[in-house]
Amino acid sequence: MSQVEGIDVEPEKRTWKRFIPAVAGIGIVAVLLFLLLYPVHTAGARDAVRSDAEQQLGSMKNQARVGYAKTNRAPQRLTGPFESGGCAVAPDQLVGKYYRVEDIVLRVDDKRGALRAIPNDPERPVITLTFSWEGGDGTYDPKAR
Repeated sequence: MSQVEGIDVEPEKRTWKRFIPAVAGIGIVAVLLFLLLYPVHTAGARDAVRSDAEQQLGSMKNQARVGYAKTNRAPQRLTGPFESGGCAVAPDQLVGKYYRVEDIVLRVDDKRGALRAIPNDPERPVITLTFSWEGGDGTYDPKAR
C-alpha cells in the first residue's frame, strides 16, 4: 500500500464483501414480503370479481324496486318500460366485466323478489340476490353451477 502524506491512495480491494450481509438481508425481506402479501392479493382478486356481481345486482335491485313502486306490482323483467312489466333498464346495463344479470325478475313471494348474476367464466358461481320489495334489504347467495 502506498501512502501520500499519510493517506492511503489504494482503495481496499475487497470492499464488496462488506455489502454481502446487507444484500442478503434485503433479499430475505423481499421474499418474506412476497410470501405474506401473495395470499392477500389473490383473495383481493376473488373479492373484486364477486363485488362486480354484487354491485350489478344491487343496482338492478334498485331499478326493480322503482318499477314496483311505480306500478304497485312486481316487475317481470329488467328491460322494457314500466307499463309492460319492465324496469326501464338498458340491455347494456346488465353486462359487467365478470358477470351479467339475467333479464328476469324472479318472484319469491308477495313480499320478496330475486335477481341472478351469471358469470362469464363457467368456473365461477351463479349469484342470486333475494330482496324485499318494501325495505330493499337482501341477501347474496353464491351457488356453483
